[in-house]
Amino acid sequence: MHRRPPRSQPPSAPRSASPTPPSSRSHSPAAPAAPAAPARPPSRTSTVFFDALSDPLPDDPRAATPAHHPPPPPPPPSASASSSVVYGDKPPWGWDYLFVFPVPPSLQRRLDAIPPPRGASRDAASRRAEQQRVDILARLKSARFVFSQLLVASEQLIVLRLALPSHQLKLSAERVRMPLRLAAHYGGAYLPFSRHRQHVFVNAEREKRGACYFAPAERVRLLLAVLQSKEHWGCGLNIERLLMERCIVQAFAPHSAPERRALIRDVVWRKWWNPATQPPFHQLKDYLGARVTFYFVFVSFYARRLLPLAILSIPVYVVYRTVRNEEALNIVRWLFAVAIVLWTTYFLENWKRRTALVNTHWGLHDYQHETADDTRVQFEGETRYGFYCKGGFVPLDDLAMSEAHSPHREEQGVQPPEQHNLQLPRNPYQHPRRARNAKLVSVAVTALFVVLVGALTFLLLWFRNHIVAWAQRRMRNAFANALPGVLNGVLIFVFDSIWRDVSLRLTRRENHRTNQNFENSLIYKRFAFMFVSNYISLLYIAFVRKYLKDTCPVDEAIDMQSGCMRELETQMVSLVLTKATLGQVMEIALPWITSRVKQWQARWRSRKSRALPAARARSGADSHDASAEASDSSSQCSKHDELVVCSARNRYVYESKLGKYHSTMEDYSELVIQFGFLVLFGVAFPLASVINIVNNMLEVRTDAYKILVLSQRVDADDAADIGAWYAILEVLNVLSVWTNVALLVFTSDAVEVLWRGARSSPLDKWQKLLYRVVAFFVVEHVLLAIKAAMAALVRDIPRRTLRRIARQNFDVARWFDEGWKDAYRGSSLLQVDDSEQQLCARYAHLFDSASDDEAE
Repeated sequence: MHRRPPRSQPPSAPRSASPTPPSSRSHSPAAPAAPAAPARPPSRTSTVFFDALSDPLPDDPRAATPAHHPPPPPPPPSASASSSVVYGDKPPWGWDYLFVFPVPPSLQRRLDAIPPPRGASRDAASRRAEQQRVDILARLKSARFVFSQLLVASEQLIVLRLALPSHQLKLSAERVRMPLRLAAHYGGAYLPFSRHRQHVFVNAEREKRGACYFAPAERVRLLLAVLQSKEHWGCGLNIERLLMERCIVQAFAPHSAPERRALIRDVVWRKWWNPATQPPFHQLKDYLGARVTFYFVFVSFYARRLLPLAILSIPVYVVYRTVRNEEALNIVRWLFAVAIVLWTTYFLENWKRRTALVNTHWGLHDYQHETADDTRVQFEGETRYGFYCKGGFVPLDDLAMSEAHSPHREEQGVQPPEQHNLQLPRNPYQHPRRARNAKLVSVAVTALFVVLVGALTFLLLWFRNHIVAWAQRRMRNAFANALPGVLNGVLIFVFDSIWRDVSLRLTRRENHRTNQNFENSLIYKRFAFMFVSNYISLLYIAFVRKYLKDTCPVDEAIDMQSGCMRELETQMVSLVLTKATLGQVMEIALPWITSRVKQWQARWRSRKSRALPAARARSGADSHDASAEASDSSSQCSKHDELVVCSARNRYVYESKLGKYHSTMEDYSELVIQFGFLVLFGVAFPLASVINIVNNMLEVRTDAYKILVLSQRVDADDAADIGAWYAILEVLNVLSVWTNVALLVFTSDAVEVLWRGARSSPLDKWQKLLYRVVAFFVVEHVLLAIKAAMAALVRDIPRRTLRRIARQNFDVARWFDEGWKDAYRGSSLLQVDDSEQQLCARYAHLFDSASDDEAE
């Protein structure tokens, strides 16, 4: 096996921009020297080399070896076996990132015997991609990356695997000032990494165990920082732009088998029956990053805080079904409505405290999202000299002229330092009027879709009795009554799917500059539509049907006009169960089917490829056993026209066929809609909290399985909260007061508990309506005042968390002499000599005789 020896040139030495040919590398001492190959005529592609050792599929028995174990010794090269070409020494933990390129035309001509897949490009874009690939290789080499290439001919792809050695990772962490957690002996705070004190961090324990010093998520963050940095040590690559221009087909981090298996065991399967079980959040953060892990923290916290309300809802529901006393039933409804309203405030206030505690554990309590460097690649506008900051665009048009010939500067003899004498930055600038017009169009289209889905739902509910009567003639009455709710759930699911695409196009048309603004705008559009599509039927039954149809069906169990509450309960059960069931099935089934179809197509093309006859002969062309083909690395690659061509049956092609997990938006939207069903209409169906707990137990495990198994690994990034979703939860918190009070005052007759005898009084319907309106505003204001008092009394950040942060800061100052404050010191550091004391003792008896005016 040919490997490149470690670099020995000093950092100040000039870096080459072209990859070193393999002929200049020495053989590894672990392998005997290979026989000299006969001389071959030069070729245009003679400088393109590909690695023959493709890693196995995830189900290969070889994948069970822990990541910190050294790889097995390579087999001795022979004339029939292809050699491995790796620039640098491959790290023991494996590759950390992948770039997938299309096969350039120069290689396609040599692979004409291999049928290209449908849609393979052979035009000028492929030639640009080839030039871009050579430039990326040169940049990676200059930035001290270790990398190798795999040529997958059946897919017409080149997989570039790259990583940073351990010493480069530490150097990069010091350059970007990555905060790492200190060991417990030093206080457990977070401090920027430095190589001279690397032993004081908890990461040192990983290195003692034989693993990499940095966790998988930290390695990905460091690698992306080096790839995107414009400093002299960075590659200066804009990965999003390369993907948009199709120079790179895909860019993602491969899964790490040991960490992924441990997370699947601990998150998906461990104590699945216990709703109080919490996933290992620190391990999730070390693998997926803080942004995705915050979602799992929220789901687990939501499920745990639902337990008291779920326990209370069970006897309340029993009372709903068994009690025949109207007055007692109304009292129970009032008490449960107040419990829901107060629980909502309790949940949100405690979530803020939980967020502060998690941020302290993860070192994110002072995290600030810097929007200046968050410019989207898709942002368009007039190119101007300037840059962006938190306050917006900073123009540099006055400096666009050459500063070197400025007469004023030459007279003063002022010149900028050589390292800062760079070209002025140029960035796209959009006029605010254009952005305002795009937002107006988005508002109009959103309103149109909201009205459309509202009208269709209204028609479905208007003809509900006809649908039920038609269903009763063909099926049982129990399912016939639930059929309108099921149809409404299907309608919501279909329109949600359509709105996902429409809202995304509208948000792109708004041309947001930052990714955070883009995501927030998309979240608000999605929720506005989901609010109407999911809650319009319940709002109709609760507040409109009674007045359009004159009356609701009378509840036969008790002699009272509570039919609308019973119909609302039936509709809510249908919606909650239908949405939860469809959501769970689609989250797992659709990604699984899509990935399996893509993998089957890749394997079929690999078997049909005429460039791998020897590999098919060794592995068996008629065999469909994946593990049999992946068990021998020699069956993964073969020679074709002096090129090392690899089969599609390797882990990198396998993972490239998985779906990409873009964001947590869809997962948060399901939870927020579920939360709305409970807090807005929970008084009609108390068991909604029990259904939510069961759904959350499944949600944690199905989402973890989807992210860890059915999706490509996410790029680890940080976040200090759940973003715009908390503002939406606060809106639902206020709306819960209005809907619950309105249900008891206008929909049911529970208001008679406040004015007993109102039904038998001779008051007409307008006087009764006036009483109901007065009762609504009085109760609503009282509950809002109580919620405001609760929010004011509960601290957003617990005192214990504040004391912990202060102690950590003190320990950092004590151990590392950083961040000293006067409060941390027991006495002044000023030292006064005895001679100064004696001199001042004599001076203490000397006084000035001049007045202020004379002194001036």
